[in-house]
Amino acid sequence: MTNARYLKEFQGRVKKVETYGGSFGEEPGLLMKELQSAANPDHPTAKEPSDAVKKVSKAIQSILFISGSDSKQYSKLTNTLKEDYGKGHNNYPTPLSLALNLLNIHESTLPRQYANTNKQEEGVAFIQANVKNNKPGKCYHCDQLGHWKRDSPKSLKLV
Repeated sequence: MTNARYLKEFQGRVKKVETYGGSFGEEPGLLMKELQSAANPDHPTAKEPSDAVKKVSKAIQSILFISGSDSKQYSKLTNTLKEDYGKGHNNYPTPLSLALNLLNIHESTLPRQYANTNKQEEGVAFIQANVKNNKPGKCYHCDQLGHWKRDSPKSLKLV
Protein backbone atom coordinates (compact mmCIF):
# COMPACT_ATOMS: atom_id res chain seq x y z
CA MET A 1 0.00 0.00 0.00
CA THR A 2 1.32 3.44 -0.81
CA ASN A 3 1.83 6.00 1.94
CA ALA A 4 -0.76 8.31 0.35
CA ARG A 5 -3.36 5.53 0.40
CA TYR A 6 -2.44 4.68 3.99
CA LEU A 7 -2.97 8.36 4.91
CA LYS A 8 -6.45 8.39 3.31
CA GLU A 9 -7.44 5.21 5.15
CA PHE A 10 -6.07 6.59 8.42
CA GLN A 11 -7.99 9.86 7.99
CA GLY A 12 -11.14 7.83 7.30
CA ARG A 13 -10.66 5.97 10.58
CA VAL A 14 -10.12 9.25 12.45
CA LYS A 15 -13.38 10.62 11.00
CA LYS A 16 -15.20 7.44 11.99
CA VAL A 17 -13.95 7.75 15.59
CA GLU A 18 -14.97 11.41 15.71
CA THR A 19 -18.38 10.62 14.16
CA TYR A 20 -19.13 8.31 17.07
CA GLY A 21 -18.07 10.92 19.65
CA GLY A 22 -14.45 9.89 20.12
CA SER A 23 -11.63 12.38 20.45
CA PHE A 24 -7.86 12.33 20.21
CA GLY A 25 -7.13 15.51 22.17
CA GLU A 26 -8.87 15.08 25.52
CA GLU A 27 -6.03 13.44 27.46
CA PRO A 28 -5.66 15.48 30.70
CA GLY A 29 -1.91 15.00 31.13
CA LEU A 30 -1.08 16.13 27.60
CA LEU A 31 -3.52 19.03 27.81
CA MET A 32 -2.00 20.23 31.08
CA LYS A 33 1.47 20.05 29.57
CA GLU A 34 0.30 22.01 26.52
CA LEU A 35 -1.45 24.63 28.68
CA GLN A 36 1.78 25.18 30.62
CA SER A 37 3.00 27.15 27.60
CA ALA A 38 0.05 29.57 27.96
CA ALA A 39 0.69 33.14 29.08
CA ASN A 40 -0.94 32.38 32.44
CA PRO A 41 -1.08 28.58 32.92
CA ASP A 42 -3.25 28.82 36.05
CA HIS A 43 -5.86 31.00 34.30
CA PRO A 44 -5.87 30.29 30.55
CA THR A 45 -7.93 32.47 28.24
CA ALA A 46 -11.17 31.15 26.77
CA LYS A 47 -9.43 30.24 23.49
CA GLU A 48 -6.31 28.54 24.89
CA PRO A 49 -7.96 25.27 26.06
CA SER A 50 -9.62 24.66 22.67
CA ASP A 51 -6.34 25.48 20.89
CA ALA A 52 -4.55 23.05 23.21
CA VAL A 53 -7.07 20.29 22.39
CA LYS A 54 -6.52 20.84 18.64
CA LYS A 55 -2.75 20.81 19.01
CA VAL A 56 -2.73 17.67 21.18
CA SER A 57 -5.16 15.98 18.78
CA LYS A 58 -2.86 16.65 15.81
CA ALA A 59 0.15 15.38 17.76
CA ILE A 60 -1.60 12.16 18.81
CA GLN A 61 -2.82 11.53 15.26
CA SER A 62 0.71 11.95 13.92
CA ILE A 63 2.07 9.52 16.50
CA LEU A 64 -0.63 6.97 15.67
CA PHE A 65 -0.13 7.45 11.94
CA ILE A 66 3.61 6.78 12.06
CA SER A 67 3.28 4.01 14.66
CA GLY A 68 0.72 2.26 12.45
CA SER A 69 2.82 2.46 9.28
CA ASP A 70 4.33 -0.64 7.68
CA SER A 71 6.34 -2.15 10.53
CA LYS A 72 8.71 -4.01 8.21
CA GLN A 73 9.48 -1.01 6.07
CA TYR A 74 9.68 1.67 8.77
CA SER A 75 10.81 -0.24 11.86
CA LYS A 76 14.06 1.72 12.13
CA LEU A 77 12.22 5.05 11.97
CA THR A 78 9.49 4.10 14.44
CA ASN A 79 11.97 2.63 16.92
CA THR A 80 14.10 5.79 16.80
CA LEU A 81 11.06 8.02 17.36
CA LYS A 82 9.84 5.84 20.27
CA GLU A 83 13.27 5.85 21.92
CA ASP A 84 13.56 9.63 21.56
CA TYR A 85 10.05 10.10 22.99
CA GLY A 86 10.95 7.89 25.95
CA LYS A 87 13.95 10.14 26.59
CA GLY A 88 11.72 13.22 26.62
CA HIS A 89 12.35 14.36 23.05
CA ASN A 90 9.19 14.47 20.93
CA ASN A 91 10.43 14.28 17.34
CA TYR A 92 7.09 13.16 15.89
CA PRO A 93 6.12 15.61 13.14
CA THR A 94 2.83 17.47 13.34
CA PRO A 95 0.48 17.72 11.37
CA LEU A 96 -0.21 14.56 9.35
CA SER A 97 1.16 16.10 6.15
CA LEU A 98 4.62 16.32 7.76
CA ALA A 99 4.27 12.77 9.08
CA LEU A 100 3.49 11.62 5.54
CA ASN A 101 6.53 13.51 4.23
CA LEU A 102 8.71 11.80 6.84
CA LEU A 103 7.53 8.36 5.71
CA ASN A 104 8.06 9.29 2.06
CA ILE A 105 11.63 10.48 2.52
CA HIS A 106 12.68 7.83 5.02
CA GLU A 107 14.85 5.08 3.62
CA SER A 108 13.18 1.69 3.81
CA THR A 109 14.49 -0.82 6.35
CA LEU A 110 13.82 -3.61 3.84
CA PRO A 111 16.56 -4.70 1.45
CA ARG A 112 15.98 -3.16 -1.97
CA GLN A 113 14.93 -6.43 -3.64
CA TYR A 114 12.11 -6.88 -1.09
CA ALA A 115 10.83 -3.32 -1.09
CA ASN A 116 7.78 -2.67 -3.22
CA THR A 117 9.45 -0.19 -5.57
CA ASN A 118 6.61 0.29 -8.03
CA LYS A 119 4.03 0.81 -5.27
CA GLN A 120 1.52 -1.34 -7.16
CA GLU A 121 -0.78 -3.74 -5.39
CA GLU A 122 0.40 -7.31 -5.54
CA GLY A 123 -1.47 -9.75 -7.75
CA VAL A 124 -1.67 -13.45 -8.48
CA ALA A 125 -0.76 -15.22 -11.71
CA PHE A 126 -2.25 -18.54 -12.78
CA ILE A 127 -0.83 -21.17 -15.09
CA GLN A 128 -2.34 -24.36 -16.41
CA ALA A 129 -1.23 -27.46 -14.52
CA ASN A 130 0.71 -30.24 -16.27
CA VAL A 131 2.02 -27.91 -18.94
CA LYS A 132 5.78 -27.99 -19.53
CA ASN A 133 7.46 -26.00 -22.29
CA ASN A 134 4.03 -25.03 -23.64
CA LYS A 135 3.34 -28.60 -24.81
CA PRO A 136 -0.29 -29.64 -24.78
CA GLY A 137 -1.45 -31.71 -21.82
CA LYS A 138 -4.79 -33.37 -21.25
CA CYS A 139 -7.76 -32.04 -23.20
CA TYR A 140 -10.56 -30.82 -20.93
CA HIS A 141 -13.15 -31.66 -23.58
CA CYS A 142 -12.40 -35.27 -24.55
CA ASP A 143 -9.96 -36.28 -21.77
CA GLN A 144 -7.29 -37.35 -24.27
CA LEU A 145 -3.63 -36.35 -24.11
CA GLY A 146 -1.73 -34.41 -26.75
CA HIS A 147 -3.90 -31.40 -27.57
CA TRP A 148 -5.72 -28.44 -26.03
CA LYS A 149 -9.48 -28.19 -25.70
CA ARG A 150 -9.63 -25.62 -28.51
CA ASP A 151 -7.93 -28.18 -30.81
CA SER A 152 -10.01 -31.19 -29.72
CA PRO A 153 -11.12 -33.33 -32.67
CA LYS A 154 -14.45 -33.98 -30.92
CA SER A 155 -15.20 -30.27 -30.41
CA LEU A 156 -14.26 -29.52 -34.03
CA LYS A 157 -16.85 -32.07 -35.22
CA LEU A 158 -19.57 -30.34 -33.21
CA VAL A 159 -19.09 -27.02 -35.00
